[in-house]
Amino acid sequence: MKFARPHENRKVNGNGNGNGHRRTKRQPGISEVAHEAPKDGGKLIVLTAPLTEAIDHAGYFIQMAMASLPIWMEGVINKKYPKWRDLEKNEDSSARYMPAGVRLVETSLLREYQKDDIVACFPEDLHKFVGPRTRVVAVSTHNPLGVTFAAGVYTSIFGSSRMPINSHYSRELFASIKGSPYRNNFKVIVGGSGGWQITQTDSFEELGVDCVVEGRSESTDTLDLFRKAIRQEELPRQIDVKHPLDREGILFPDSRTPSA
Repeated sequence: MKFARPHENRKVNGNGNGNGHRRTKRQPGISEVAHEAPKDGGKLIVLTAPLTEAIDHAGYFIQMAMASLPIWMEGVINKKYPKWRDLEKNEDSSARYMPAGVRLVETSLLREYQKDDIVACFPEDLHKFVGPRTRVVAVSTHNPLGVTFAAGVYTSIFGSSRMPINSHYSRELFASIKGSPYRNNFKVIVGGSGGWQITQTDSFEELGVDCVVEGRSESTDTLDLFRKAIRQEELPRQIDVKHPLDREGILFPDSRTPSA
Protein backbone atom coordinates (compact mmCIF):
# COMPACT_ATOMS: atom_id res chain seq x y z
CA MET A 1 0.00 0.00 0.00
CA LYS A 2 1.20 3.51 -0.74
CA PHE A 3 0.14 6.97 0.26
CA ALA A 4 -0.62 10.03 -1.84
CA ARG A 5 2.16 12.57 -2.00
CA PRO A 6 1.38 15.95 -0.45
CA HIS A 7 1.32 18.89 -2.85
CA GLU A 8 0.84 16.49 -5.76
CA ASN A 9 -2.38 16.51 -7.74
CA ARG A 10 -3.64 13.46 -9.52
CA LYS A 11 -2.33 13.07 -13.06
CA VAL A 12 -3.84 11.34 -16.04
CA ASN A 13 -1.73 8.29 -16.83
CA GLY A 14 -2.03 6.81 -20.30
CA ASN A 15 -5.63 5.85 -20.92
CA GLY A 16 -6.69 6.82 -17.41
CA ASN A 17 -8.41 4.39 -15.06
CA GLY A 18 -11.35 3.55 -17.25
CA ASN A 19 -13.71 5.95 -15.48
CA GLY A 20 -12.26 9.19 -16.77
CA HIS A 21 -10.71 9.91 -13.38
CA ARG A 22 -7.13 10.59 -12.49
CA ARG A 23 -4.66 8.24 -10.93
CA THR A 24 -2.57 9.03 -7.91
CA LYS A 25 1.12 8.47 -7.35
CA ARG A 26 1.45 7.47 -3.75
CA GLN A 27 4.18 7.46 -1.16
CA PRO A 28 5.26 4.08 0.18
CA GLY A 29 3.93 2.80 3.49
CA ILE A 30 6.17 1.86 6.42
CA SER A 31 6.93 -1.61 5.09
CA GLU A 32 7.87 -0.33 1.61
CA VAL A 33 10.35 2.34 2.60
CA ALA A 34 14.02 1.46 2.20
CA HIS A 35 13.92 1.35 5.93
CA GLU A 36 16.33 3.00 8.28
CA ALA A 37 15.29 3.11 11.90
CA PRO A 38 14.72 6.58 13.37
CA LYS A 39 17.96 7.81 14.90
CA ASP A 40 16.36 8.13 18.32
CA GLY A 41 14.83 4.67 18.05
CA GLY A 42 11.39 6.12 17.39
CA LYS A 43 8.80 7.62 19.69
CA LEU A 44 7.39 5.61 22.56
CA ILE A 45 3.83 6.54 21.56
CA VAL A 46 2.78 7.47 18.02
CA LEU A 47 -0.63 9.02 17.35
CA THR A 48 -2.19 9.24 13.90
CA ALA A 49 -5.40 9.27 11.87
CA PRO A 50 -6.35 8.48 8.27
CA LEU A 51 -5.30 11.20 5.83
CA THR A 52 -8.91 11.96 4.88
CA GLU A 53 -9.80 12.61 8.52
CA ALA A 54 -6.73 14.71 9.29
CA ILE A 55 -6.86 17.21 6.45
CA ASP A 56 -7.47 20.88 7.19
CA HIS A 57 -9.08 21.96 3.94
CA ALA A 58 -12.53 23.09 2.75
CA GLY A 59 -14.25 22.54 6.08
CA TYR A 60 -16.80 19.93 6.98
CA PHE A 61 -18.14 19.40 3.45
CA ILE A 62 -15.06 17.62 2.21
CA GLN A 63 -14.99 15.43 5.34
CA MET A 64 -18.59 14.39 4.74
CA ALA A 65 -17.91 13.73 1.06
CA MET A 66 -14.86 11.59 1.83
CA ALA A 67 -16.89 9.52 4.27
CA SER A 68 -19.76 8.93 1.83
CA LEU A 69 -18.62 9.00 -1.81
CA PRO A 70 -17.26 5.77 -3.34
CA ILE A 71 -13.56 5.66 -4.04
CA TRP A 72 -14.04 5.78 -7.80
CA MET A 73 -15.44 9.30 -7.38
CA GLU A 74 -12.30 10.60 -5.73
CA GLY A 75 -11.50 12.38 -8.99
CA VAL A 76 -14.46 14.69 -8.38
CA ILE A 77 -12.94 15.77 -5.05
CA ASN A 78 -9.53 16.21 -6.68
CA LYS A 79 -10.99 18.48 -9.33
CA LYS A 80 -13.03 20.56 -6.87
CA TYR A 81 -10.32 20.75 -4.20
CA PRO A 82 -6.98 20.13 -5.95
CA LYS A 83 -4.98 21.05 -2.86
CA TRP A 84 -6.79 18.88 -0.34
CA ARG A 85 -3.68 16.76 0.21
CA ASP A 86 -1.51 19.75 1.11
CA LEU A 87 -0.32 19.15 4.66
CA GLU A 88 1.28 21.43 7.23
CA LYS A 89 4.08 19.94 9.26
CA ASN A 90 6.53 21.00 11.90
CA GLU A 91 10.27 20.94 11.28
CA ASP A 92 10.53 17.43 12.72
CA SER A 93 7.76 16.19 10.35
CA SER A 94 5.18 15.94 13.12
CA ALA A 95 1.70 17.17 12.20
CA ARG A 96 0.82 20.80 12.80
CA TYR A 97 -2.82 19.79 13.12
CA MET A 98 -4.71 16.62 13.92
CA PRO A 99 -8.35 15.69 14.66
CA ALA A 100 -9.58 16.80 18.08
CA GLY A 101 -9.71 13.18 19.27
CA VAL A 102 -6.01 12.70 18.58
CA ARG A 103 -5.10 15.96 20.30
CA LEU A 104 -7.18 15.00 23.31
CA VAL A 105 -5.36 11.67 23.62
CA GLU A 106 -2.08 13.58 23.37
CA THR A 107 -3.16 16.01 26.10
CA SER A 108 -4.26 13.13 28.32
CA LEU A 109 -1.01 11.23 27.90
CA LEU A 110 1.09 14.30 28.67
CA ARG A 111 -0.16 14.08 32.25
CA GLU A 112 2.08 11.04 32.65
CA TYR A 113 4.61 10.93 29.80
CA GLN A 114 7.25 13.32 28.55
CA LYS A 115 6.56 15.40 25.46
CA ASP A 116 9.54 13.81 23.70
CA ASP A 117 7.92 10.38 24.15
CA ILE A 118 4.83 11.26 22.11
CA VAL A 119 4.25 12.39 18.54
CA ALA A 120 1.21 13.01 16.35
CA CYS A 121 1.96 12.56 12.66
CA PHE A 122 0.32 12.05 9.29
CA PRO A 123 0.24 8.51 7.85
CA GLU A 124 2.95 9.22 5.28
CA ASP A 125 5.43 10.08 8.05
CA LEU A 126 4.90 7.06 10.29
CA HIS A 127 8.21 5.52 9.21
CA LYS A 128 10.00 8.56 10.66
CA PHE A 129 8.64 7.93 14.16
CA VAL A 130 7.84 4.22 14.46
CA GLY A 131 10.99 2.36 15.47
CA PRO A 132 12.35 -0.28 17.83
CA ARG A 133 11.52 1.93 20.84
CA THR A 134 7.85 2.35 19.88
CA ARG A 135 5.35 0.56 22.12
CA VAL A 136 2.01 2.08 21.05
CA VAL A 137 0.57 3.26 17.74
CA ALA A 138 -2.82 4.82 18.47
CA VAL A 139 -5.27 5.52 15.65
CA SER A 140 -8.35 7.73 15.78
CA THR A 141 -10.92 7.01 13.09
CA HIS A 142 -14.54 7.83 12.33
CA ASN A 143 -15.44 5.53 9.45
CA PRO A 144 -12.69 2.94 8.91
CA LEU A 145 -14.77 0.31 7.10
CA GLY A 146 -17.50 2.40 5.51
CA VAL A 147 -20.32 0.38 7.07
CA THR A 148 -22.41 3.34 8.22
CA PHE A 149 -25.92 3.82 6.88
CA ALA A 150 -25.04 7.09 5.11
CA ALA A 151 -22.01 5.58 3.39
CA GLY A 152 -24.06 2.65 2.12
CA VAL A 153 -26.81 4.90 0.81
CA TYR A 154 -24.52 7.30 -1.06
CA THR A 155 -22.28 4.65 -2.59
CA SER A 156 -25.42 2.91 -3.86
CA ILE A 157 -26.85 6.14 -5.27
CA PHE A 158 -23.72 6.57 -7.35
CA GLY A 159 -24.02 3.07 -8.71
CA SER A 160 -21.40 1.33 -6.66
CA SER A 161 -21.18 -0.77 -3.54
CA ARG A 162 -17.42 -0.21 -3.27
CA MET A 163 -15.88 1.32 -0.21
CA PRO A 164 -16.07 5.07 0.50
CA ILE A 165 -12.99 7.23 -0.02
CA ASN A 166 -12.36 7.52 3.71
CA SER A 167 -12.48 3.76 4.20
CA HIS A 168 -9.97 3.29 1.39
CA TYR A 169 -7.47 5.60 3.11
CA SER A 170 -8.19 4.07 6.52
CA ARG A 171 -7.41 0.61 5.22
CA GLU A 172 -4.17 1.89 3.67
CA LEU A 173 -3.18 3.33 7.03
CA PHE A 174 -3.84 0.07 8.88
CA ALA A 175 -2.04 -1.95 6.20
CA SER A 176 0.99 0.29 6.52
CA ILE A 177 1.08 -0.06 10.30
CA LYS A 178 0.57 -3.82 10.06
CA GLY A 179 3.52 -4.06 7.69
CA SER A 180 5.93 -2.18 9.94
CA PRO A 181 9.20 -4.06 10.55
CA TYR A 182 8.71 -3.24 14.25
CA ARG A 183 5.12 -4.48 14.46
CA ASN A 184 5.93 -7.14 17.05
CA ASN A 185 7.21 -4.47 19.42
CA PHE A 186 4.09 -2.31 19.71
CA LYS A 187 0.34 -2.48 20.26
CA VAL A 188 -2.21 -0.88 17.94
CA ILE A 189 -4.97 0.87 19.87
CA VAL A 190 -7.96 2.34 18.04
CA GLY A 191 -10.34 4.98 19.34
CA GLY A 192 -12.81 7.42 17.88
CA SER A 193 -16.44 7.17 16.86
CA GLY A 194 -15.72 4.49 14.25
CA GLY A 195 -14.13 1.93 16.53
CA TRP A 196 -17.39 -0.02 16.76
CA GLN A 197 -17.06 -0.94 13.07
CA ILE A 198 -13.95 -2.97 13.81
CA THR A 199 -15.55 -4.64 16.82
CA GLN A 200 -18.84 -5.55 15.15
CA THR A 201 -17.23 -6.87 11.97
CA ASP A 202 -14.47 -8.65 13.92
CA SER A 203 -11.81 -7.02 11.75
CA PHE A 204 -9.07 -7.10 14.39
CA GLU A 205 -6.85 -9.58 12.56
CA GLU A 206 -7.49 -8.13 9.11
CA LEU A 207 -6.51 -4.62 10.18
CA GLY A 208 -3.88 -5.62 12.71
CA VAL A 209 -5.66 -4.00 15.66
CA ASP A 210 -4.96 -5.10 19.22
CA CYS A 211 -7.58 -3.09 21.10
CA VAL A 212 -10.58 -0.85 20.43
CA VAL A 213 -11.38 1.74 23.10
CA GLU A 214 -14.83 3.19 23.68
CA GLY A 215 -14.99 6.27 25.89
CA ARG A 216 -13.00 9.38 26.75
CA SER A 217 -9.24 9.43 26.67
CA GLU A 218 -9.05 11.37 29.95
CA SER A 219 -10.25 8.26 31.78
CA THR A 220 -7.82 6.65 34.19
CA ASP A 221 -8.72 3.39 32.46
CA THR A 222 -7.23 4.76 29.25
CA LEU A 223 -3.96 5.59 30.98
CA ASP A 224 -3.93 2.09 32.49
CA LEU A 225 -4.36 0.65 29.00
CA PHE A 226 -1.37 2.59 27.66
CA ARG A 227 0.71 1.50 30.65
CA LYS A 228 -0.07 -2.15 29.88
CA ALA A 229 0.77 -1.66 26.22
CA ILE A 230 4.11 -0.04 27.05
CA ARG A 231 4.89 -2.98 29.35
CA GLN A 232 4.01 -5.19 26.35
CA GLU A 233 1.24 -6.94 28.23
CA GLU A 234 -1.80 -8.46 26.52
CA LEU A 235 -4.68 -6.03 25.95
CA PRO A 236 -8.41 -6.71 25.79
CA ARG A 237 -9.77 -6.60 22.27
CA GLN A 238 -12.44 -4.13 23.31
CA ILE A 239 -12.76 -1.99 26.42
CA ASP A 240 -15.29 0.57 27.63
CA VAL A 241 -13.43 3.11 29.74
CA LYS A 242 -15.10 5.04 32.52
CA HIS A 243 -16.11 8.66 32.09
CA PRO A 244 -14.25 11.20 34.27
CA LEU A 245 -16.11 11.65 37.54
CA ASP A 246 -15.66 15.40 38.01
CA ARG A 247 -15.39 18.58 35.96
CA GLU A 248 -11.66 18.85 36.54
CA GLY A 249 -11.22 15.49 34.86
CA ILE A 250 -12.46 16.82 31.50
CA LEU A 251 -9.57 17.99 29.33
CA PHE A 252 -9.39 20.13 26.21
CA PRO A 253 -6.62 19.95 23.59
CA ASP A 254 -4.24 22.89 23.39
CA SER A 255 -2.73 21.97 20.04
CA ARG A 256 -4.23 22.86 16.68
CA THR A 257 -7.05 20.78 15.20
CA PRO A 258 -8.54 20.95 11.68
CA SER A 259 -10.68 24.04 11.24
CA ALA A 260 -14.29 24.07 10.14
